[in-house]
Amino acid sequence: MHRIALAALVLLGMLAQAAQAPPAQAQDAYPNRPIRLVVPYPAGGTADAMARALGQELMVAWGQPVVVENRPGASTIIGAEFVARSAPDGYTLLFTTDSTLTINPMLHKQLSYQPQKDFAPITVIGYQDLVLVVHPSVPARTLEEFVAALHKQRMPGSRSALWRFLERHDISFKKKPARG
Repeated sequence: MHRIALAALVLLGMLAQAAQAPPAQAQDAYPNRPIRLVVPYPAGGTADAMARALGQELMVAWGQPVVVENRPGASTIIGAEFVARSAPDGYTLLFTTDSTLTINPMLHKQLSYQPQKDFAPITVIGYQDLVLVVHPSVPARTLEEFVAALHKQRMPGSRSALWRFLERHDISFKKKPARG
């Protein structure tokens, strides 16, 4: 979490510095109207909280409203498609994880967006550590014990990186898609 905060502070410092630079003579200053920051995740999560904090800082630096708009669903595809179809003018930004641009094209063969063609990266905001936890009643304290427990009882799960990992270890279970 400290890496996220540090990266966000560095980004905010760079953005504040850029906002103080004089605008080019041949163009209107950017931004000269509100910015839409699309978050392809449900409201209330980590990405939403980070986007709202960034939006507040950008609003102060740029003197323009930054509207955070949550468009969750379909493994971030709904939000990414919305931004890809938006006018390419820099006023609709996508605040997402790398999986939207790297993993989705591998899992979904018919995306309506092409990451390399439809998006231009601006910066990395931060990194998030992911952990695997279990309920205390599960008889596993290591990954090896967890895999062994899953081999004993076919536990339900959803299609995710964990699901693919377990599938490679010959562990099958019933898929139960989740919303959000």
